[in-house]
Amino acid sequence: MAAASAVALLAVACSSGGSTSPRVSRSPAESQSSAPTQTPAGPPQVVWVVRSGAVKVVRVLSPSGGSPRTLVSVPLDATVAGVGGGQIAFLYGDRSLHLYSLGSGGSVAFPTGIAMGEDIFGGAVSPDGRRFAFAVVRSATAGSLRLLDIATGVSTTLRTYSSATVDAPTEWVDTRILAETVVGFSDAGPQAAVAIDPSSGAETASTSIAGAAGTAFSPDGMHVFDTTHSPLGDDADSAGGPGPQQPFNTLREFTIGSTPSTLYSAAHHQLSVFAVSDDGSSAVYYNDSSAGGFAGISLSPQFGLFLIHGTTPLQLTHYGEGGRWDAGAFVDAASAAMARHVGSAEQLVLVGPSHSTPVVLDTVAGGDAPAFVSYSPTS
Repeated sequence: MAAASAVALLAVACSSGGSTSPRVSRSPAESQSSAPTQTPAGPPQVVWVVRSGAVKVVRVLSPSGGSPRTLVSVPLDATVAGVGGGQIAFLYGDRSLHLYSLGSGGSVAFPTGIAMGEDIFGGAVSPDGRRFAFAVVRSATAGSLRLLDIATGVSTTLRTYSSATVDAPTEWVDTRILAETVVGFSDAGPQAAVAIDPSSGAETASTSIAGAAGTAFSPDGMHVFDTTHSPLGDDADSAGGPGPQQPFNTLREFTIGSTPSTLYSAAHHQLSVFAVSDDGSSAVYYNDSSAGGFAGISLSPQFGLFLIHGTTPLQLTHYGEGGRWDAGAFVDAASAAMARHVGSAEQLVLVGPSHSTPVVLDTVAGGDAPAFVSYSPTS
């Protein structure tokens, strides 16, 4: 799954083209339909979600761009909660969980049982599509990590916390859940990137990411890219306020449990990570200006969309070229599917070293952010 835009942390608080007319899923009072009974084995799919009018449209297509179609449309208050086991999961504003098969479009839905005043953080579907992991913050002194059995709709507590600091799942890879340690009821950013044992909820590895942003995990569950602020004399570029110090002028990479290493750092730059390759050797990020005065940088080799492999960045587009970049996910070792806004449409395009210009894979006329992109090896 993609992790940028990731990524992938979500908190639920109280309170197109080339397709037939989309159906809009409604929220359940009880579980609906039947859950998957076996691990899906369909072909790989790229799934992307984009706002279109009064709904969010979920589109699927092959990694090469073949057979794009609308899978389902969901309400605007639905938030992507994970991709795994050939399914995409959404948490609705009423705190119900909805999962859709990327192959058939079949769905299952459950109430999560989370009360008003409690917050849900994160979400990850197990590789076999049978379980969903999420974190709950009940109060300043109580939180939990939970597993929902997709076959029965029964939620069990895997781990309890004695504060509002919990591990919010972002991905479930093989025998471990990847998560960010977050602080509920707070403006503090993520505190750590962690690996969790799905059988006990115990942390098996952890790296501090306090002060960082835009954490993106590799699909193999080993590597992480993020951005952070380094004291380079550009603090005045940020207006201040809650959250970590900006601008995020430094790009880092690490394996969970190790110390982050700096790949790129420059004053007056604002960096955003979109996607990480399966083995963690490459990432796609955007290099923006944090200082204002954008005139004259449209052809600069320092700004725009980049792919970094090892420590070598490759400029894919110049600053402002190709519209606004919103989300992305790698579809192979060197190419990423990226959502971008151009004119009055949202496009999914393929970028990478072998493409001199972005290749359009799919278009949603009238589409706009928020957008989400992920690659699923099965459907």
